Amino acid sequence: MAHTNEVSDQLDYSALNTVLRHLLNGGSPNGMPPEAFGEYREIVELLLQAYAGGGPPQVRECEDSMAANTNLWRKRGLLIESVGSR
Repeated sequence: MAHTNEVSDQLDYSALNTVLRHLLNGGSPNGMPPEAFGEYREIVELLLQAYAGGGPPQVRECEDSMAANTNLWRKRGLLIESVGSR
């Protein structure tokens, strides 16, 4: 059972990074449901709101601001690691 959860977490994480790159590159959200991203739902909701409010530049600002939110810090650390330096 733990293996199944681990695989699911990896898939959620991979999907989240794909969404982040897509939005940062100007791709449209096309109705992505945040609930499909498991434990990363909250982050996806914030990224989609940012995109709606200003496109890729706003998504970048949202990603940057996550560092100040202690509840999202760990998740944002994973994002930075996978997206890489700017």
